Amino acid sequence: MFFRRLKNGHSAGRLEEEIQDLIDLGSESGVITSNEGEMIQSIFELGDTVAREIMVPRISIVAAPADLPLGQIITMIMQKGHTRLPIYENEIDRIIGVLHAKDLLPYWGRSLEDPLPREIIRTPIFVPESKRVVDLLAELRAQKSHMAIIIDEYGGTAGLITLEDIIEEIVGEIHDEYDQEEDLIVPVDEYTFLVDARLNIEELEDLLKIEFPEGDYETVGGFLTDLTGRVPQESERIEYADLLITILSADERKINQVEVKRLVDSRGLSTGTA
Repeated sequence: MFFRRLKNGHSAGRLEEEIQDLIDLGSESGVITSNEGEMIQSIFELGDTVAREIMVPRISIVAAPADLPLGQIITMIMQKGHTRLPIYENEIDRIIGVLHAKDLLPYWGRSLEDPLPREIIRTPIFVPESKRVVDLLAELRAQKSHMAIIIDEYGGTAGLITLEDIIEEIVGEIHDEYDQEEDLIVPVDEYTFLVDARLNIEELEDLLKIEFPEGDYETVGGFLTDLTGRVPQESERIEYADLLITILSADERKINQVEVKRLVDSRGLSTGTA
């Protein structure tokens, strides 16, 4: 058996180091495949991950008001491809439950103008942004639920997390029949990229080999909003370090897509892309 029994009395830090050494040794010897090694590493990292880091942010939540007619609810589910839909009263900060698409089957054939039956709206799970994902996973399993609503310190809706989101943190991206492939980064040429503003800022750092300052943001859009102190407008151009960033799509609430150009190459020479 590859994993030997670890000695008692070791600190958590030392125990993790020993297991990491075993993973490295197993990968080098071929006992553990690269995919298995990455999965084990993801499980370790999950222990330090909190809900805020992997949640679907408030701005991206697909939800429906409780007074929406049955026909519009069905249309929304079919268009968005979600099998679970948060239901709210008046505003997204007042989520009252979660609708499962399968619970609509007994009402098939009813008038599309009928109201959504309240009795099929399931009680939601609310958890704080700071909740550890491993603890949330245990809670979802205990409650036999697939979705949790993430709330901020004021009790407002910050985002949501599904069981699939957590599993993807361990095993990688999961695609089902409803998923549509999205390219968050599209290369235009060697120095120019079209970037979805939802892209994690660390991925842009890896691509461009550049470090962005620490801040209260996780996405490219969040970085630009933090940098300017507002939501930049379409066609606005922002220079940062050796980058020229043009806002391609935005509204009054958020940035959607930007163009990122490198003005200087790895040798420090102008790329001529300004």
